[in-house]
Amino acid sequence: MRKSRAVHAAGAAQDDGIADSQRLATLNRGVSKGLGHCQQPGANPDDWFPVTTNEADLQIAAAFLCGGCPLLENGMCWERSLLQPADFYGIIAATTPADRRRLLRESGVAA
Repeated sequence: MRKSRAVHAAGAAQDDGIADSQRLATLNRGVSKGLGHCQQPGANPDDWFPVTTNEADLQIAAAFLCGGCPLLENGMCWERSLLQPADFYGIIAATTPADRRRLLRESGVAA
């Protein structure tokens, strides 16, 4: 799995950062082809940014919105989220903000 931007900011080699930005550009092209649930015609982007802060409700929304998405199943969405700066809003790759903070802590990167 690729290193996150936070890891790079903490001192990873600059060449890795360039490779990451090239990989992110490739992943963005894949997402922009409309393969993901979030990119389908008629998908409302606001659905991925629920107003609630209730973690149980966010978990249900994440499972509903991203369940069965081909970009999640092939790892593309998850990899793309790891290569972007930490985003603590909305549902990304079937994860909630609390999920992503926990994953950053578990990886040893301060959240």
